[in-house]
Amino acid sequence: MILAVNILPRYGVRELDGVIITHGHADACYGMDDLRGWTLGGIVQPHINVYLAPETMEVVARTFPFLVDSSLATGITKKASEIEYN
Repeated sequence: MILAVNILPRYGVRELDGVIITHGHADACYGMDDLRGWTLGGIVQPHINVYLAPETMEVVARTFPFLVDSSLATGITKKASEIEYN
């Protein structure tokens, strides 16, 4: 499995200023779960700002509820990921 936490540092990327999610289709937002690995326990950086429209936020909340509400996380994902939605 290819994860951002494994790939991006190989290319010298150590911090993301932000992520823009343009729409709620799989090609634009299904990488959101990779961001969890980037921020869990401050592995790479303490938080990531994610910029998206309200209708896209609805899709993200339905698709990845544990990234929006940590009380819905189970198993290994119970650790809070620090994604700040704007």
